[in-house]
Amino acid sequence: MLVFANTSANHSQAQARCRREGGDLFSPYTRHENQWMVDTFSPFVGRTEALSNPQHVGVWIGLISRSKVPTKDASTFVWYRTGQAPSYNGWVGGEPSAHGNVTDSDPEPEGEPVCVQDIIWQAPRQDWPGFPGGWDDDFCKFNKAFACEVYNR
Repeated sequence: MLVFANTSANHSQAQARCRREGGDLFSPYTRHENQWMVDTFSPFVGRTEALSNPQHVGVWIGLISRSKVPTKDASTFVWYRTGQAPSYNGWVGGEPSAHGNVTDSDPEPEGEPVCVQDIIWQAPRQDWPGFPGGWDDDFCKFNKAFACEVYNR
């Protein structure tokens, strides 16, 4: 069963909440599951979040980097539930980019954990194809919406 949290949290808080519910962050193992998530949750995500970030709106998924430093190596990312690398490539062009949303006011800290968001909504852009539904690495500390995959409920 999939449970959409009508709140936002950083990646570790989101995973902890999912564990309390008896599951993990949703892990779209196939392109079909990924598209289903986008289609299902896009009506619930985007309006409020898009006002604070007019570029795109993401939802945390159960994919995290094993690397202790930001990396462009997609093979370092594994699913929480299985510890395995994804069997299909959901990364949008140019991702993982080895950083999150780095700005001059929020520089990339050394060793900052990097997690993965599934982009549910994106403003039209020609320079970043593959949305919605593309994966994007971002700092785990940022608050985002999330969905839990709950087992045996």
